[in-house]
Amino acid sequence: MQLDENLAYLIGVLHSDGSIYIFEDKKKNNKMRSTPQYMIRIASYRQLTEIKEGIQKYLKCAVHFEKEKSCNCTNTCFYLSRKNAVSVKKLVYPHIVLPYKVDRLRLFFEQNGPARI
Repeated sequence: MQLDENLAYLIGVLHSDGSIYIFEDKKKNNKMRSTPQYMIRIASYRQLTEIKEGIQKYLKCAVHFEKEKSCNCTNTCFYLSRKNAVSVKKLVYPHIVLPYKVDRLRLFFEQNGPARI
């Protein structure tokens, strides 16, 4: 698959600066989550608006920013869900090579059923 330069840049940033967090805690109504919630955070010293646009365009999901006071940085964040699982599996997953990121993404795909590509 030929990647355009914007998608290649997005994948590079996700691979290098992105962290995959898994939340298995309780929801606000104190019930345990039936499926853990996955969030990808990309750390930077500023809001990455160009990355936000790429995530919205290619991965079809909402993006928000979280300010971290402890390190004076801003995280660009988005959630993995059934809605964007196909896009993530098709566009991002084949290009991730760090074993712990591959394992977390594979776990997400297993827990959320087979992605239809």
